[in-house]
Amino acid sequence: MFELLQTSVDSAISHGAKYSDARILISKSRSISAKNGDVEDYNESEKMGIGIRSLVGSSWGFYSTYDLSNKSLIESGEKAYQIAKASLSVPGKDFPFADVPIVEDKYITPHEQNPLKVSSTDQIDLLTVSTEKMHKLGSSRAFGRLDFWDTEKWFFSSQGHKIYQNLIESGGGLSSLSIG
Repeated sequence: MFELLQTSVDSAISHGAKYSDARILISKSRSISAKNGDVEDYNESEKMGIGIRSLVGSSWGFYSTYDLSNKSLIESGEKAYQIAKASLSVPGKDFPFADVPIVEDKYITPHEQNPLKVSSTDQIDLLTVSTEKMHKLGSSRAFGRLDFWDTEKWFFSSQGHKIYQNLIESGGGLSSLSIG
């Protein structure tokens, strides 16, 4: 992924940007809910895209796309540069870059198992069995929900920074309403 990011950043720099950076994000999610033993909602999604920033003088340009073909990456870097260049028509004060060491790092959320690698059938069964048992024990409304996210991010800058993040999140709960 870093090679893809570098293609866009190099394109912006070659067109005249004094700085550029890019991020790729891949976000996967799953959401399941059940009521009284029946599945109420199930949704899975996956989103992907790249965002490129370029700096010309004191003006920023930003462009994004979901197309990660080489041609699109080159065009995206150029478009981010062109937007920054067009923004120069509104004057601003130029600023120096902070002298910071180049960072190459990664972070992965500590976890035993990625919840999106667990069978959705097992997760559905957990909710339907749980809410059905609560309902049979007298709950007027037994509700359960599970939500999972797996977000990967890659960052690359013209200064040489390379950062990878994999953020894994999960949440869920059961609720019961009893009347009488």
